[in-house]
Amino acid sequence: MEEYIKNMKSTVIIDKGMFNTLTSDLVGLKNCGLVSGHNTLTFMQAVSIIKDFDRALIGISKRYQKRVLATRNQISFSFGPDMDNYLNNN
Repeated sequence: MEEYIKNMKSTVIIDKGMFNTLTSDLVGLKNCGLVSGHNTLTFMQAVSIIKDFDRALIGISKRYQKRVLATRNQISFSFGPDMDNYLNNN
């Protein structure tokens, strides 16, 4: 992996309602590493969180899938096309 990607950081804002949804027992992402409010993530932290989201999407109801997927995409898009390339190749 290129050095500039390893050092890349992004800030993602998770509002309180979305945070409550993500950490509810129905979704089960309490230990994903996000907090309510501003989250400054490194590239590799974001990869780990996105993989947690992908695993969680399999077992949750459609009602929550849209919200989880929206947050997952928000994190992915904050890093631009480098994140998509990394996730598609690994």
